[in-house]
Amino acid sequence: MEARQNLPQKEFSQRGFELDAHLKFATDLTRAHAEEAIRGWVGLSPTFYGEEDRIRAVRLTGDIDRNLARDELRKGLESGLLRGAELGFRAFLRSEKSFEFMPWLKNRILKTTDIALVDFWDGIKYILE
Repeated sequence: MEARQNLPQKEFSQRGFELDAHLKFATDLTRAHAEEAIRGWVGLSPTFYGEEDRIRAVRLTGDIDRNLARDELRKGLESGLLRGAELGFRAFLRSEKSFEFMPWLKNRILKTTDIALVDFWDGIKYILE
């Protein structure tokens, strides 16, 4: 009989940056209208804040092209749909057992009209008020 040694499996982790965005709607929306409002933010996981008929904000996380994110942000702010946003590409560490966002390196506070200054440097949170 041959004895086999049970070696612990090596846990693999992934590091990177992905969008973490908190978008504040100008007025409360129904859930259906809020889902329609974020339709252009393709492939992101939404978390809605508010009640079913009074959604006031949404948090979007995931991988998205930075130019697409900037374009969608511009559309939302210029159309009056959004009254503000806090967003950026945040560092993360993902393993088989957990997912953690790392702290922001720096906050950059801008006016909602300064969308051109949102250059999405990794680790920087852009606060548009």
